[in-house]
Amino acid sequence: MSKRVYNLWDSDEVEQYIKDCDLSKGRKNLYGQAYRDWCNWKGFNYKPKNDRIEEKLPYIPTEQEIDQLIGGQGKKLALFLQIMKESAFRPSETQRLTPEDFNVETRICTLTKPSINSRPRQFKMSEKLVLMLIPYINQTKRNKPIFKGKLKTIRTQFYRKRRILAERFNNDPGWSDYPVSNK
Repeated sequence: MSKRVYNLWDSDEVEQYIKDCDLSKGRKNLYGQAYRDWCNWKGFNYKPKNDRIEEKLPYIPTEQEIDQLIGGQGKKLALFLQIMKESAFRPSETQRLTPEDFNVETRICTLTKPSINSRPRQFKMSEKLVLMLIPYINQTKRNKPIFKGKLKTIRTQFYRKRRILAERFNNDPGWSDYPVSNK
């Protein structure tokens, strides 16, 4: 803001800049709060005018778009996403799954280590998921998690690949705005 406003000590000028800038109302509110904090730090009072934020419906992809997103990932991340799609497990629950949690013959997956405020549960796996899962069950010890690594790493991989796929399919509902380095 200091690059665009000539005099930060003039609260009317800053307020006019915030009002006229091409930003969402939520971002304008954040600018006003940041300026309020700066003013308090410098020793004078400023009360920002908060704009009412417009509620928007979230973007909900179609089944086909979800399948394209899963298909465009690497094998292990695609397995992770397919389990989440079919089971509605949280990412932290999916990450903790071990080969002991899967019964390939009956195609049933049992969540034995649920997240906080959640319960153990089961779901019936599709044939597609079982075929994706078998190589990873065979190469992982019975009591070790199939998905090693941190959730943050998995999430970052997903966001990067999602951005690439959104650009490839010309279907970008604001995903390219997500701040992941190395576009």
